[in-house]
Amino acid sequence: MSHLSDQLETDYGTAILEDLTGETLTRKGQPVRLFDQSGRTSECYYLDDGRGKPYIYDHKEGKRWYPITAYKEANSLDWHTALRELTIRYIGDTKGRGKHYTPRRSRPALVSAPPAPISYHERALVDSTLNHYERNDFAIYLGRLFGNPVANELLDLFQVGSGWQWGVSPEWGRSVVFWQIDEQGQVRAGKVMAYSPATGRRLKEKSIGQGRPYWVHEILSLKDFHYEQCLFGLHQITQQPTSKTIAIVESEKTAIIATAFMPSFIWLACGGLDNLTAAKCRVLAGRDLTLFPDLKGFDKWNKKADELQRIGCWVSVSGILEAEGRATVLERDAGYDLADFLTPHRCPDTGRVLNEPDGYPALLDCEPLNTTPTIHLQSINEYLNQAN
Repeated sequence: MSHLSDQLETDYGTAILEDLTGETLTRKGQPVRLFDQSGRTSECYYLDDGRGKPYIYDHKEGKRWYPITAYKEANSLDWHTALRELTIRYIGDTKGRGKHYTPRRSRPALVSAPPAPISYHERALVDSTLNHYERNDFAIYLGRLFGNPVANELLDLFQVGSGWQWGVSPEWGRSVVFWQIDEQGQVRAGKVMAYSPATGRRLKEKSIGQGRPYWVHEILSLKDFHYEQCLFGLHQITQQPTSKTIAIVESEKTAIIATAFMPSFIWLACGGLDNLTAAKCRVLAGRDLTLFPDLKGFDKWNKKADELQRIGCWVSVSGILEAEGRATVLERDAGYDLADFLTPHRCPDTGRVLNEPDGYPALLDCEPLNTTPTIHLQSINEYLNQAN
């Protein structure tokens, strides 16, 4: 029996899986992602497990589906019945039915259960965080960098929240919430992170989450919350002219800072080098995009540009950080990003970003944001007066 099942899966495994999935699984010898038109599947086909057997691997569940088991589950059979039916169909039986006999039994495709509907946060939850910026170290950093009026505009434009009420340690109690709001104004997710108010660098000590961000839905222990991320800042695309080029960077911080220097772009962030996907950018089809990868990310995003072109985006990749002589070896090894090169000089007394060492505030050379802020970053004096 074992020899028969091995022969069946080795010789006919790919054909069995193709019949089950309804897809052609041989694509230049590379693993094929199943049902990739949905953009959300975690299942891939692999040709050989080292023993000559093909299989489908569910990366989300960490499980391999070999042909006989997949057929068994798809048709609600026991293993021996599945083996017998597959043997008759692909090898033949003793009654002379021959190879590739197809029984009358219907064969439903091996598909995952329909994805759960996307969950959204209530807008009131976002609004409840648009305050207490005196407890938000990222907001304090922005205020020091640009001055409170510009910081107010940026916090409002990107709907940046404060996570003080969710602090799981003193540092997280001064955290920032980067809300992911899509083009329809739906709140997809809230990313909670901790920053230094002096340097603007992320705090990655073990005491504050092993260096990883938290998500609002996990902090609030929301059951059955099925979040699907979108680009940070995406809500802007319906609020600004379609003629404006969309710029995409990795980090939320960089998108916010770059907006102050270059408001002629609509700045969005994908949240990481590998988080720029066609699924997230599909809503940007027909728009002009410029990608600004971090140092060491140019080659990967240059390849990603081809993928985004195929979904209807007009894409260019900026090599400004790759220019000869711009970055030192240490900066390149550290993976510096656009924000690092926009803010290299700061006043030692106020923390304001300068155009050059001992120069004047850099934003004097930039056009204004032309937005009307609705939230207010308190000055230290205001905060102290309020406390009294």
